Amino acid sequence: MISLTKLDGSRFVLNADLIRVVEERPDTVVTLTSGDRVMVKEGAESIIAKVIAYRRSIHSLCGGTAPRCGCGPSHTDPAQDPDQAAAPHLR
Repeated sequence: MISLTKLDGSRFVLNADLIRVVEERPDTVVTLTSGDRVMVKEGAESIIAKVIAYRRSIHSLCGGTAPRCGCGPSHTDPAQDPDQAAAPHLR
């Protein structure tokens, strides 16, 4: 989640995973995967930095190795973990 500011000054928190496009024309427009658009005060570079920081914080929580985060190998060997062996599609 990242914190942004609408043009009227109100602050809101946005799920960074829902951002599809960020454009500066000249106001910054954030287009979401739903097609909704939000105009914000922050520039594209600032939004990019916030998204990167958010994603780094998520990946640092698992050390880059959580089984279902997609950022690295699983913590356990599926052959040693009956839950993972029973549901390989969750890895």
